[in-house]
This record gives sequence, C-alpha cells and structure tokens, in this order.
Amino acid sequence: MLPHDDTPIAAADVLETYHRQQQQWQDATAEIRQQLAAIEEPVYQRSAEPAINKFPPDIRPMMRKADEQRAPLEAQLAAMAYRQVASERSKVKMSDKLTGETKQRWEHLREQLASFDHLKPQPLPTTFTVRDIGAEAPAVFIPGRNKNPIDPGYLSVLDP
Repeated sequence: MLPHDDTPIAAADVLETYHRQQQQWQDATAEIRQQLAAIEEPVYQRSAEPAINKFPPDIRPMMRKADEQRAPLEAQLAAMAYRQVASERSKVKMSDKLTGETKQRWEHLREQLASFDHLKPQPLPTTFTVRDIGAEAPAVFIPGRNKNPIDPGYLSVLDP
C-alpha cells in the first residue's frame, strides 16, 4: 500500500467540473509550464541530491530508479523517502537561485502563467488515503519458514 494525502473529497458532479476546468487550464498553459519546468527542474534536482544522499546507501538506488522499474517494496520505501525530499524542494526559493537573463525569463513566464489564473479551478479539500501499488501482491512467508510462500486466500480457520 502507498499513502496519499491528495485524494479529493467531493461529490461526483463537483469532481467532474473540477477535472474539466483543470484540463482547460492545463491545455491553455501547457507551453508556459513546459518552459518553466525546463528552467526550474535543474534547480530542484540540485537541491534534491543532498537530501537523497542523507538516506542509507541501500535506499538511494531505489529513489533514483524510474517509477515503472521499482518493485512494490521499493516503491513504498522510495515514496516514504521522497516525502522528505519534497519538503526540501518546497524550501527552494527559485528567485534566489536564478540570475541574469534566466531569472528575467522565469519571472516573465510566471507572469504569463498568472494571467491564466481565472481558468484554474479552486483546489478541492483533500484527505489522507492509501492505495495499492500494483496489481500483483508480493510473496508472503511465515518468519523463519522462508521456503514455502503462502498463497492468497481465505484464512484456513474460516475455510470449512
């Protein structure tokens, strides 16, 4: 299971309206956001590396793997670790990290993006939930008896 703190709480019609408005905003701002990401992502990567290096050596490779290459346990561990890296990312003051022409370009793009705020829907309230990581469950063993995995099914005491 993987924890998520961004699951929206809303009725189906409100959620549908939100997604439609969000898609309109994303379509209208795609090019601007892509240009901003090209400027911001290298700065974020540089700030993330020291945070990643604070983790034990066995966790770091999991964090550097692409999502689709991670096993379920690796995905869980990387997600928990990245919650701390995201905290570091949120502390980055982009305006302090950029200089010269790049900073001017970034400020101009931010102003352009702000001009589309009227299209962006108000955020919905969220709640904490958990979700499955993948469709395939990992093998389960009884501690000390790692030879034979336990197949999924009803508890044997409940199965007549």
